[in-house]
Amino acid sequence: MFSRWLVVVYGQSHGVPHTLKACANDLDNVAIVAFPGVSGNGLEAFKEGLEPMSLEILKEELLGSRRGFKTAIIDKLEKTAATWSPSGQCLAYNIDTLLHKKSDRMFSSVGYIEINGNVVVASDIFPNTKYGYNKRHFNVSTLKYPPFVKKEDVNGTTDYKGFCMDLLRELSNKLNFTYTITEPVDGKWGAYEDRNKTFNGLVGQLQREEVDMVAAPLSTTSDRTPVMDFSYPFYYEYTTVILKKPDVNATKWRTLIDPFKWEVLVSIGLALPVMTMLAFLIEKYNPFYEKSEHSDERERNGGLHRLHNSVWYMYGALLCQGGVHLPDSTAGRTLVSSWWLFCIIIVGIYSGNLIAFLTVTKEKPPFDTLSEMIKLKGSYRWGTLSDTHFAAVFLNSDNPTYKPIGDGIRDFNKTDPDVLSTDPEVHIRKVKKGKYAWIGDKTYIETAMAEECSLTSINEEFLPLKYGLGFVKNSPHTAIFSKQLIKLHEGGLFQIWKRKWWPKANFCARNTVTEAKPISLMDVQSAFYVCLIGVFLGSVAFIIELLVHRCRLRNSELCNRQSITRKPSTESTRANDSKYTEGEGEIHI
Repeated sequence: MFSRWLVVVYGQSHGVPHTLKACANDLDNVAIVAFPGVSGNGLEAFKEGLEPMSLEILKEELLGSRRGFKTAIIDKLEKTAATWSPSGQCLAYNIDTLLHKKSDRMFSSVGYIEINGNVVVASDIFPNTKYGYNKRHFNVSTLKYPPFVKKEDVNGTTDYKGFCMDLLRELSNKLNFTYTITEPVDGKWGAYEDRNKTFNGLVGQLQREEVDMVAAPLSTTSDRTPVMDFSYPFYYEYTTVILKKPDVNATKWRTLIDPFKWEVLVSIGLALPVMTMLAFLIEKYNPFYEKSEHSDERERNGGLHRLHNSVWYMYGALLCQGGVHLPDSTAGRTLVSSWWLFCIIIVGIYSGNLIAFLTVTKEKPPFDTLSEMIKLKGSYRWGTLSDTHFAAVFLNSDNPTYKPIGDGIRDFNKTDPDVLSTDPEVHIRKVKKGKYAWIGDKTYIETAMAEECSLTSINEEFLPLKYGLGFVKNSPHTAIFSKQLIKLHEGGLFQIWKRKWWPKANFCARNTVTEAKPISLMDVQSAFYVCLIGVFLGSVAFIIELLVHRCRLRNSELCNRQSITRKPSTESTRANDSKYTEGEGEIHI
């Protein structure tokens, strides 16, 4: 996992050089053997035996055998020490390695090599391999995106919390490193810019090696992998759409017609006049009524041979309040009986659905798929986060479903730049205002829905996502972090952090109908509207009948006046002409 360095210092008789001491904090696994100067023929022998001796020592150390390390040192030194001619008076050569001290990491002696070949080792040659990164410092970049990354200002300092921060903290404990959190200056996630031929945002920071790692819900995509490395995914996600729930009170005025779709209402509206006309024709022209007794009975009972009687009879049957008397003819009774059966079925279904509509809140969104959303382009707008995987897919895809969405985003962006805002809170505020849909990952959408019960999401899920930690391209840290992420996943920590930071599922449960509730005036307002319409129509009919009646009375009085005026004039004329006669108390004009 980590490199190991066995440094042999030649011509040094006082342990570790000052230069290496100054670099102690930048080195991880370093052991130093300080040899004094060798003169004469021993110098060549020393140089020839140095490299194979070092490789043999390293091999034994990697195998974890301290005894093997000592044996290798002794064997090599016994073969070559006789030819050496040390220039100093040292009888032993120190072995120094980096050790953790209370104050810091420093070079300390772990053993020595005597001139006769004896090796004394009191500690591990490379002890830091047991301490991970040995407090190495990492520059970590992130962006606010609840519940993965939450950002709060506490007493003038920025505090980062959330799923990714818990993950980063656990990794730092397991791998023994420290970190500093920063953010990209442009506040973007990472999209390719043609003018600069580089990525912006978080991906751009890794591409330019400005940071060591990215700890954020960064999607693993094919266009990002050439410039950066992704770790083992710590979360799998889907994309969906969030929008505002329809106002249930806005449509309660039509509660009486909601139980049936418009096709059913139109069919009933057509069936009523057709059946009315059939009943009228059958009863009016039926030979059954050619007999006087049948005809007289029909007149006494107010038969359906009159059109207005037929209309009110059929309409009353539809309301389960038909006429008192049945038609006397077989054809008329058969027709009316079939109409009654039709009315019983329709009224039964209507009554059941009406009860359901009164007791259950109807919150069906205006669309439930991307295809349906595209059809509402004139009345709805939609957007997504700029410089993200979502924007790259919709704005550049040739998919027959995604392409119209991307075209719509371009059109909306001309008049409303917020449809491509990099801040998800901007999109949520637009959704709350209505007539706007935001395309984003399901987790953030669920978080927003938990905080605002007036929001909902469509059932369709698309564009699967994989979130992983980001590293510089070809970074040696990728494999180390991925291995540790797998251990954390198998240990169940991911689920613990999810339960900790994800919104509770029952946040809006109190707004869901789970028991019987009293019917409010708003629920039955349509019944009052029908009553008011009936009052209005009845009043209009009454006024019309009153006007018609007065008009008839006026015409009758006018005719009587004209008759009285014309009567004396005629008598006078005939009296003058002596052409009238009297007889038996009558005057004949």
